[in-house]
Amino acid sequence: MLASKTLYTICYGLMISLFLSGPLLYAQNKVQKKEKRHFLKFERWESINYPSFRIAKDFKDNDIASWIDQILVSETTWQDHFRAVYEYSGDRRTITQHFGFYDPQSDVWTNTGSQEISYNINGFPLTVFEDFIEETYSQTFYYSEEGRLDSLHFDEVYDGGETYFQKVELVYVTPDSIRILYHYDENGEPEIDDSNYFLQKDGHFYDVYDYGDYIDRYIYYDITFNDFLKSLFDEFSMIAEYNDEFYSDEGEWVPYSQKSLTLDGDMVIEILEEYYIDGMWFPDYRERYTYEDGNISISTYETFFEDEWTSGNRTVYNYGATTSKEEELSVADYKLSQNYPNPFNPTTQIAYEISTPGKVLLEVYNVLGERVATLVNASQVAGEYVTSFNASGFPSGIYYYKLVSGQHQQVRSMTLIK
Repeated sequence: MLASKTLYTICYGLMISLFLSGPLLYAQNKVQKKEKRHFLKFERWESINYPSFRIAKDFKDNDIASWIDQILVSETTWQDHFRAVYEYSGDRRTITQHFGFYDPQSDVWTNTGSQEISYNINGFPLTVFEDFIEETYSQTFYYSEEGRLDSLHFDEVYDGGETYFQKVELVYVTPDSIRILYHYDENGEPEIDDSNYFLQKDGHFYDVYDYGDYIDRYIYYDITFNDFLKSLFDEFSMIAEYNDEFYSDEGEWVPYSQKSLTLDGDMVIEILEEYYIDGMWFPDYRERYTYEDGNISISTYETFFEDEWTSGNRTVYNYGATTSKEEELSVADYKLSQNYPNPFNPTTQIAYEISTPGKVLLEVYNVLGERVATLVNASQVAGEYVTSFNASGFPSGIYYYKLVSGQHQQVRSMTLIK
């Protein structure tokens, strides 16, 4: 399960494993030779047919109001520990979770941060921004005019001001074969790594890591890359997978672990994770679900220890969200979105929509009302747009950006922190 309640750990790790790796740069002819070698090995991979991809409740269309993580403090007593309260935009394309820890001694919830996820009109993620305790984390997804994912920007600011930045570029060797290039700075020097690639074959999505003398793969069954991308931040995205198989010197794939789903009709009632040791599968972890009115009401996490299953953690879900970040816009309206990330240093993205063609002006002002940058000054057709603002030459502070389209004007603020 890729639950958004665990994005600070699971999804962060997922995106790191999906898009990030160590430095390596191949010349074009070497890449082509390696690609041919990959495909020769890939032809020997085997598919396993069992129900795999299920979304019990779509994150973008649900009405989850909150969830609460609880820990088992006695044989029958569950105690609140951590929670998220949801806030949706009117069009359900921006979703915010407000996180908090519970102190049982004072009976008080303490706010620890928030996470905001935005989607484009086709259901693909655009931005993820998380402000958690003393650290901020952000991802920005960029798509081609054809709608395919072309690149990803990853930023993190740690407690104390240390920053990390990486750009991930997707190179489509064929429509079903995607080479992943990782651009990042270490000690100020730009480096590139391409030890990861995606493949689509026989209806399955493969995430493959090539470390030269070691090749490792994840297999997501009965799902395309685009479907996987759309479901990446869904509250309940259930995918059965073999993972961490490696290609041995004997020319065989050796399994390491696998996940499998147990279904009751169309509903997933259990996800089991097992490890492969000496030719046998051994259980390690499972997540079990109970339903109420067709919705998951409780998910319980259990580990297999000393030949029995034990549980010490569960999540309780509440439905019926009523809050909204903004009134839903009609198709005849226009929209200026909050910049992302915000606060930012030194670059940020500004998205906007216009419903009628015409002259568009997007400008940035300081707190004195002085115009400091013009980001857009052109005639544009109706549609969605994203532009960048680079404030590397500006001091820290609050800035305002104004969109003018026909008779419409809208202003938002943003914060630059250096």
